Amino acid sequence: MADFITFMLLMVVMFLWPSAVILRRVGYSAAWTLIMAVPLLNVVAVWMFAFRPWPIEREAEAYQGSKLPPNPPSL
Repeated sequence: MADFITFMLLMVVMFLWPSAVILRRVGYSAAWTLIMAVPLLNVVAVWMFAFRPWPIEREAEAYQGSKLPPNPPSL
């Protein structure tokens, strides 16, 4: 039983914790990390995160669209 608990703690440290850090950086909730522990659903989640626009990208586009100065005149 102790080996199983050690294995599970190792899995959390090796996979779930870095997933939470990455998800927080791109603007998603770290709670999505719990899906990574569910077989098959984790594959769907990875594909979803890979091909959907990230919240941080939407914020950057909104910022760039509203804060950029006008184009300088060409010489």
